[in-house]
Amino acid sequence: MAVIPVQTMTRAGAALTYTAVTASDTVLVASGERTFVHVKNASAAATNVTILAVTTLVRVPGVARLVMGSQLITVPANSDRLIGPIPPAFVNALGSATLTFSATASVTIAAVLMQQESS
Repeated sequence: MAVIPVQTMTRAGAALTYTAVTASDTVLVASGERTFVHVKNASAAATNVTILAVTTLVRVPGVARLVMGSQLITVPANSDRLIGPIPPAFVNALGSATLTFSATASVTIAAVLMQQESS
């Protein structure tokens, strides 16, 4: 399990650095749902990314309590996906989210934190 470094994106943009994935990686998640991951799949087959749910029951104000499960995202062959923001239901007590990958060959990831606007 690797910890994916989080890079900050400002209004000026960001030149992201990508890391090869392992079967299970973690990303530190900032409060305020501003953390995203960008997964690039350069292989000839699709790969599945699963973000593991930590909280299985989420209260939605004005609606009800909803059951939250792990989220599965398919990244097609020779394609990419921007995933997020990562909500609190996927964040553990250490402040990180765990992502698992069905295949790791030719798959890279960048974790991105959207800079919060100052008031």
